Amino acid sequence: KTMAAIRKKLVIVGDGACGKKL
Repeated sequence: KTMAAIRKKLVIVGDGACGKKL
């Protein structure tokens, strides 16, 4: 997977857990 895809997935996951940090 590309860095963009991984980062996007992390953003989606982080948004549910602690999106405030992002």
